[in-house]
Amino acid sequence: MTMSSAQCFWFIFLLQAIEYSKPCADIIFVLDGSGSVKQQFKQMTNMASDIAKQFDIDKKEHRIAILEFSSKTILSKWLRYPFDRIKTNNDMEEVIQNLPHIHGTTDTGRALGIVLQEFFPQHRPGLLLLVFIITDGYYRDSEEVKQNVANLVAKPNVQLFVATASRLHNIQGLLLLVNNDTSHIIINTNFLNNSRNILRPYSECFGLKSSFIKKNVTSLATAITKHRING
Repeated sequence: MTMSSAQCFWFIFLLQAIEYSKPCADIIFVLDGSGSVKQQFKQMTNMASDIAKQFDIDKKEHRIAILEFSSKTILSKWLRYPFDRIKTNNDMEEVIQNLPHIHGTTDTGRALGIVLQEFFPQHRPGLLLLVFIITDGYYRDSEEVKQNVANLVAKPNVQLFVATASRLHNIQGLLLLVNNDTSHIIINTNFLNNSRNILRPYSECFGLKSSFIKKNVTSLATAITKHRING
């Protein structure tokens, strides 16, 4: 018995769907909670929420973690929400909208060090890791920023992004955070459209449905093999 033309079409379609699909991502939000962004902090959390909504936790297999930072002298007040803490879209929205403003100076380099030490080991091997920093670009530990940015970009599948809600932002500081990749900087002007355009290639992926596709391809391939043997 041979495979029908309809079976052949769907077999090829499903194989192509898997070949050209992208795995879902792990996303870390690194949110500046220092004194310099006090006036913009609510706008920054809204930014984080708008960006996070582009990554569906419930229907796909994206995972989200959050770090809110300020000064290393008050490290105990920094807020950490690891990947296993945020399990649904509702969890994500509740955490982001209830983040308090910490105050203090800005040690962004130390925050990136925590991303490397605490969050990166939780990252699923082989999947994209998107590190999204929301800040005004002002910090006092630029050498530590340089070192930890270099360490992050040296890791496989890591992409750095930065967004700012501050009109008086430090563009050089923002550039340093994304390894001088201007295409990964999102300024407050027309924020939502810009973020969607930049993040679309990363937010579209095969999540829970991919296992269904793979299961069907496997079943169809098994059936074809049996037909060939019996034929």
